[in-house]
Amino acid sequence: LYSPLCYYDDEGKLKGAAKEIKRGSKAKCSFCKMKGATLGCVNARCRKNYHLVCAAKAGAWLHNWSLTCCKHSSKLNNEKEDVFALDESCSIPTRARDFVSWIRKN
Repeated sequence: LYSPLCYYDDEGKLKGAAKEIKRGSKAKCSFCKMKGATLGCVNARCRKNYHLVCAAKAGAWLHNWSLTCCKHSSKLNNEKEDVFALDESCSIPTRARDFVSWIRKN
């Protein structure tokens, strides 16, 4: 749900996926340079977009259902934790690479 057009409605159904796929088909990944990158840095002036796996390789962070590229993650320094923790609110800053590892294991 780190893609900006995706969300859950009041009934818990995923919405906006088709629009996000269309938008992402035009967005180029800042890491691998291929299209389909739907994750953009939360910093409004930053132009970096990633695929989730590429965000992990690039050292990005996930926080409050947003992605922060490694350049702008310094704002999270006070909140970063060395241990991966996933909670329902996604309120703990998490390395994207740890999140990808967690997904693969589960």
